[in-house]
Formats: sequence, C-alpha cells, structure tokens
Amino acid sequence: MRKSLLVLSILLSIPFITTAQRYFGVATGNWSGTASMYLNPANIADSRYKFVIDVFSVNAGVDNNLGSVNFSNAIKSGSDSNNLTKVFNFGNKSNFNMLAPYAEIRLPGIMVSINSKNSLALSARVRGMDQFNNFSSNIFRSIVDESYKNATGDYAITGQHFNWTLNTWSEIGLTYGAVLFDNGKHQIKGGLSLKYLSGIAYISLVSKNLDAHYYSANDSLNVKTTDLAFASNVITNEDKLSKGINSSDLLNNFFGSKCGHGIGADIGFVYEYRPDYERYRYDMDGEKNITDYSKNMYKFRLSVAVTDIGAINYN
Repeated sequence: MRKSLLVLSILLSIPFITTAQRYFGVATGNWSGTASMYLNPANIADSRYKFVIDVFSVNAGVDNNLGSVNFSNAIKSGSDSNNLTKVFNFGNKSNFNMLAPYAEIRLPGIMVSINSKNSLALSARVRGMDQFNNFSSNIFRSIVDESYKNATGDYAITGQHFNWTLNTWSEIGLTYGAVLFDNGKHQIKGGLSLKYLSGIAYISLVSKNLDAHYYSANDSLNVKTTDLAFASNVITNEDKLSKGINSSDLLNNFFGSKCGHGIGADIGFVYEYRPDYERYRYDMDGEKNITDYSKNMYKFRLSVAVTDIGAINYN
C-alpha cells in the first residue's frame, strides 16, 4: 500500500475534527423531532411535534484510543500532511482503534405524527467512515509521522489481524414509530427504519500477518512475510494504486451511477415509567380525562436500539 492512500484518508479527517458531538445533545431531547430517530427509530412515536421538516445539517467526529487531538494545531495545519504530527499527540499503544473521521450530511426530510401513537418519517443522508481496527501504531506512524521515522532509525514493523476500511455511501430511509403498549403507568414504544443504500466509495485493507523492516537511510520498506487482502471500487488499477484517488473519481461515483447497492435497517424500543400520569389529564368542554400529550409524563425511560443493520454489495 502506497503512502498516498493512507495519508489521503487522514487528510479527509482534518476539516472535521473541530466538531465531535454527533448530535447527542439534540438527539436525546424531548423536542428532538427527527434528530432522535437516528439513535432509536421508536423515538418518533408519541412525538411532541405534529409536523417536522428537516432542511440540512452536518455532523462529524473523531474517536480513537491512540492519542489526543490538538484542535488548535488541527485548524492551523489544514491539509498539510507534514503537520499531522502536530495534530495528533501520540500515545504508546502498540495497537489502536480509530474512527477518523465519521462524517454525515443530512439532506431534506420530513416527519408526520399521524396521531398521538403513530408517526412516519422520510429521511435522506450521505455518510462516510474511515475506520482503523486493531491497527499497528508502528505502521501508522511510519506512514504519517516523519519525526517518528527520523528519530527511530531502522526498526521492525509487525502486525497481525488488523484492518482499515474507508466507506462512503448515501441512504434514503422510511421510519415508522408506534406506541405498542400504554396503561398509563407504563408505556412501550417501538420503531423500525428501512433504508435503501447506495455505495459511493470503498477501500479495505485486511491483514492476517505483516513482518517487515524499515530502513531510514533510503526511506525503504523490506517486507519479509505478509498476508494482506486489498479491495476497492475506486482504486481499480496499478496507476491509481500508485497515485491515489483524485477528486474526479469521487465526484463521478457520487453524481454518476452508484457503484454499490444494499438494504439497511434500524430497530428500537423505548420504555417509559409514568407513576404520576393522572396529573397530566384534564377535563374540557364536557369531555373528561383528556391526556395532555405536550407534556413529558415519565419519571425515567430506557432506550434500546440496533442501528445500521445491513450491507452494501459493490460492483
């Protein structure tokens, strides 16, 4: 794998690492509308809104256990690969996991509350994930950290059972949420999202074994024993392998015919404990025990969901 490929994936993370919250402050609120259904599709049932229109939003983040991110240096460094070592304060882990970045663009969508117990939503978004799993910090720093190579000199590079995956795709989803059980004191909601997935770009590097040695004198790598598997829909020949991905490749995949298709789903349930539910009922115009659905009646609630079930098959 040439240096340009891995460096490209790191550079993609630089513009995004200043925002790393993932909507948690918004998505868990009682007036979150459609924002909460991405964490749990059951959340749109018994919604405080009758009608919601989403226009546009962007969210991104970086997760890792290799080291910390210096945000001020990240902004100053921009996309300069020579300054990557100033962005990351590396730890001393031999293997690490990293999601750098996770990025998401939510496109226009809509949610409608059919009644107090049933809701429907239509959503669309573009997502991207650059993930390192059980990756050797020795390999990673040998590619992106010039100071590490200069200070270390000649050294061995070994790694087993690690992988790197870069995936970008778009999805259109239909979500249905309903109140499944409600006796006043206890309420259970359920929700299901079905999604059509369109693959845009995919790169995968899987290793079962790597035994190599780096020589600083001529900046070369001598591979002794290796068991690597590489797959991609955008790097399809030796020229692209050596030169990396250019912007026209990604734009063609994004606006042209999609390179992969698949089906996905989210499923979830929410339980609410409402010991004082009778306080939220009133009488008006001769009608008694009308429930005020604009109020939050629970003392506590529990949420469980499984999201991103499914796969994309690339051509």
